Amino acid sequence: QLRIELATLMGWNGLFEQGRELLSTVKPDFLQKLSADELGQLYFSLKMNKEALAVYKEQTNPKMSYGLGWAFLEAGELEQAVKAFTAAIEAGDLGRDNFRDAVFGLMAAKDFDTAVRYALKYLETYPEDIQMVSRLGDEYLSRNDSETAIKLYEAYLANPATNSPETKYRFSASK
Repeated sequence: QLRIELATLMGWNGLFEQGRELLSTVKPDFLQKLSADELGQLYFSLKMNKEALAVYKEQTNPKMSYGLGWAFLEAGELEQAVKAFTAAIEAGDLGRDNFRDAVFGLMAAKDFDTAVRYALKYLETYPEDIQMVSRLGDEYLSRNDSETAIKLYEAYLANPATNSPETKYRFSASK
């Protein structure tokens, strides 16, 4: 188990070859004991996209679509990535970080309309998330929609839950 965790960590930290080498020392029957999510994450972290796609495609749990979306995105299959991210979000219960990352995945897949819809839904629940506000504002700005970006930033700053000295500093420092 420790080798699997270490190989996954190596992959997330860019040590793909070393992680794959460590993975090669793990007995195949042990890999079969891993959950689909653990196995998919292991392969994905090590840039073994073909293997990750194979694992994720076999799953029927819509929550597993999150990993499938990233695997499709990595493979350049943007339309499939959008479908997978959308299915994961619609299934609900992704958790805060995975929900935000799925929205970022939609942005990366160049489906701005769907990404905006889910980003706004996300911000209803997590209005204090500066990463989402900043990323969404950047997307608006990249589409020459500064008016909407400014409204988004102003709404963020006007919200008592987000109106802190740290927030004011972040926005003033980025000008």
